[in-house]
Formats: sequence, C-alpha cells, structure tokens
Amino acid sequence: MSEVKFGADLLVDGQRVGGHIIIDDNKLTWKPVLSKLTNKLTGISTFEIPIENVEGYKKSGSKLVLGITGYSEYPCFYTLKSQDIVDTISSMNPAFRMYASNEIEGNRNWNEILIWIVIIAGILIYHFVFKS
Repeated sequence: MSEVKFGADLLVDGQRVGGHIIIDDNKLTWKPVLSKLTNKLTGISTFEIPIENVEGYKKSGSKLVLGITGYSEYPCFYTLKSQDIVDTISSMNPAFRMYASNEIEGNRNWNEILIWIVIIAGILIYHFVFKS
C-alpha cells in the first residue's frame, strides 16, 4: 500500500493545530501543516507511531480519539474523515478496535463546560430575578 493522507487537526488544550494524518504500511504519522512555525509557537511537532501500536479508537462527531500502546494520553483529532482513517488502520492492523464507551474518558474541554454553566446560570438568574 502506498501512503494515504487525511486532513486531521490535533486538538490540544481546546485548540486545533492544523495538520494531516499520514498512514503507510508501517506507521501512522501526524504532521502539522506549518511544521516549523507550529513547532516554534506551540512546541508541537511531527510524531510517528508504528501501525501495530495503534490499538483502538473512539469516534464522537468530528472527533477521533486514538489509543496507542504504551501511552497514557489519547491523541484527539478533529477530522471529517474519521471513518476512512479507522478503515485504513483496520486494514493494516487486525488488532485495532473500537473502544467501549467506558474504556476511555473523552477529552473534556473544561473551559467549554464552564462557559455553558455560566450561560445557563445567567439565563436562570434573568428569568427568576428580572422576569418576576
């Protein structure tokens, strides 16, 4: 199989870092679009994982979380091609599987949750204090 490339932004601390997932027979590579600039500004650079070490995944909308043998962190990607990425990895790694819903915690963006709490609290205060 030749190299296959998918648009996939890495999600880090609630921010999207533009990049691509590149899959070949031996490895999965994530590479930022602007490698030198991204590395200089964020400290994030290209990473490679042997395809046999990509053990599982979890999909949620446009988010794809990958599990990697030996890593406690789960890289999370924003991509419109999550099923294509899963199918490609599955064709090369028969042990690759979908995680059960209780196996991994989704990467929660606590800032986003806090914003929703503040918005809901504001609506409730407005409704009960000013509309009464």
